[in-house]
Amino acid sequence: MHLLLLVDAMAERYSTLPTHILRDATTLDMVVFDVAMTFKSHQRQKAESKEDGKPAIPPVSQKELEEIMRKHKEKYG
Repeated sequence: MHLLLLVDAMAERYSTLPTHILRDATTLDMVVFDVAMTFKSHQRQKAESKEDGKPAIPPVSQKELEEIMRKHKEKYG
């Protein structure tokens, strides 16, 4: 599903048909687009939370960070 939404968003942004994106876009094109859209979404969320008086980035505890690192090391060594 994610791929279909990505192709649709790219086609809309570049004013072309989704079939053109599927035919001509490279994996790098899709990764760059996905990163750019994720960053824009993050920036928008930061701005909205600032307007609401909430912390821009939810706090993450030391314990949560250690758990993330442990899982990463288990998976990737």
